[in-house]
Amino acid sequence: MSQEITTALLCLHKEKVSCGECRSCVMIKHGTHPDRLSVQADEGSLIKIDQLREVIKKVENSPKVSKHHVVYIERCETMTTQCANALLKTLEEPKISMFIVLQCNEESKILPTILSRCFIEKPQINRDQLQKFFSKIEQLHPHYKFLKYTHCEQPLLVDDFVKDKRTYELYKTVAQSLWQRNWQPIHVSESLKSYQAHDIIDCYTNCLTSMLAKKSNISERETKLFDVIQDEFELDDSLKISAWQGFKILNTLIDTKSTLSSTVVATGSYLLERTLIDIWNIQRSTHSQ
Repeated sequence: MSQEITTALLCLHKEKVSCGECRSCVMIKHGTHPDRLSVQADEGSLIKIDQLREVIKKVENSPKVSKHHVVYIERCETMTTQCANALLKTLEEPKISMFIVLQCNEESKILPTILSRCFIEKPQINRDQLQKFFSKIEQLHPHYKFLKYTHCEQPLLVDDFVKDKRTYELYKTVAQSLWQRNWQPIHVSESLKSYQAHDIIDCYTNCLTSMLAKKSNISERETKLFDVIQDEFELDDSLKISAWQGFKILNTLIDTKSTLSSTVVATGSYLLERTLIDIWNIQRSTHSQ
């Protein structure tokens, strides 16, 4: 939806939401529009102040194609505190020829002072359409059946995951590390280095939650996710971790995700290695009273 908003703002034919045919729309489609500026998390899964400053500096020049610039900030909840404060200052002193589009997955992590200066638009999910959508995904992409349970509230992301094809490998690698004991943290970290740290942690959390639900039989959706993952990746029936180990690993994942979103500028790769080593150690530990 955020992509559609940026396109509509830059479209030269204002009688339509976005025509898809004008010079501006064509340039956006090919990723060459000079007035559309993007900010994304770096390899450490954080958006830093220098990235925002670089984009704001470009906005000081006049637009080249459209009547204004559009700054698109993806996963704005990953901004450091410094970056968020710099954005707040920009919002307090807006330029007439600039729009800022913020996309986020976790609204609760955005500063209230930023939210108060934004027009918030949330996609409306029709349950019947959602069911049809995931049924179609299962038919066309049977290997991605697990997305029905991991992203049931985020259908727009599912299309990207299916096209990318790397999500399958991510879930396969993560599931195998949780089901097995003979894996090496550094090796897994190396194989996952091209993924965003937030996505890796979310994947571990989804898989682990399904394992705990299966053990306790407390959530039908999570239990079904467990069955789908086990079947898709041909994992054995015996779970290699206890409920105590599972909850301890889950606590580690929560701490890591909190650190990723904090003001501490640590690289995602270091945090990931540290987290995988912790998971590996917990899997080999025993519960001492």
